[in-house]
Amino acid sequence: VLMMSESPGSVISSGINAEYGGVVVVVDSAEFVERKRETCESLYEVLLHEDVQKSRCPVLLLCNKQDFEMARGAAAILTTLEAELTVLNDTAANSLADDAASQRSLVPRGTTVNFEKLSNPVSAVGATCIGDEVDISALKQWISEL
Repeated sequence: VLMMSESPGSVISSGINAEYGGVVVVVDSAEFVERKRETCESLYEVLLHEDVQKSRCPVLLLCNKQDFEMARGAAAILTTLEAELTVLNDTAANSLADDAASQRSLVPRGTTVNFEKLSNPVSAVGATCIGDEVDISALKQWISEL
């Protein structure tokens, strides 16, 4: 399993390869509203990565800091990212429309991104990894099911 932060560009520098059984993207739930675009770009990069697509490995959003008062829940983050990815996917498809050879998108232009219908299953779980309260049981469960 490959774990990475939600920072754009971290996917390429961290060296995804076809041998990974899954990819975990750690999302800061407490700052998600302010960083949703960055998170969306990172997830888009992961989902379009050649080795991820070839392996069809599952992708998990580990929504950290669930104990923070302003934290968004995992389900809300998934819903928001589907909407954001739809916009990003259409923008990328439109910008590449003249260059069919390099055109890559998650779904056809004008189609809503639905995590349940992608070739790589995307799910999200909550976690608390700050201070004395560490709860990554959902992550451990996900890894055990790979």
